[in-house]
Amino acid sequence: MNHSPLSLASSRSTLRRFLREFLAKRSGLLVIAGESAVEREDVSSLIRSCVEEWQTVRDVRLEHTALAFRAALRDDPDLLFVGEIKDADLARDVSHAALLGHLVVATAQGSDASRVLARLARAVGDDFLFASSLLGVITSEGGRLEGRLIDLPLREALMRGEEGEHLSQIFSQHSLVV
Repeated sequence: MNHSPLSLASSRSTLRRFLREFLAKRSGLLVIAGESAVEREDVSSLIRSCVEEWQTVRDVRLEHTALAFRAALRDDPDLLFVGEIKDADLARDVSHAALLGHLVVATAQGSDASRVLARLARAVGDDFLFASSLLGVITSEGGRLEGRLIDLPLREALMRGEEGEHLSQIFSQHSLVV
């Protein structure tokens, strides 16, 4: 029987633990990386259900464009979902919002977390801004979900603009798997 990554109980419990830690932060960026839109939407749906179940935030918005995202910020929601970061404007806005006190959950295409993060840092155009706003990343690899908190060595590598194999190596050694 073919299972989606979210149908596995261990993945759900791991993701729930990770989300509790993320939501306790009250501001920052969580990136959901996956090859397919279905994978990313499955994870996003689980996050939304956890948020509703825990009732930890008062206002949640789902936006898909930089213009809609900026408009939603005017209402000062606790949590913002971004359908997919597809352009530099939205990438910059998401990073700024995360630094200014919002929890932001954004999706990005790709299964290799370090490559996705490097691509987003380039899109933002300011490695320090992006790395400072980033709290964690969730990926779907080999049929299971993995949540990683971004620790100091990885944050510093992103701030230096590291990419490719070197960033992948730092990512696997230093991010904290939850």
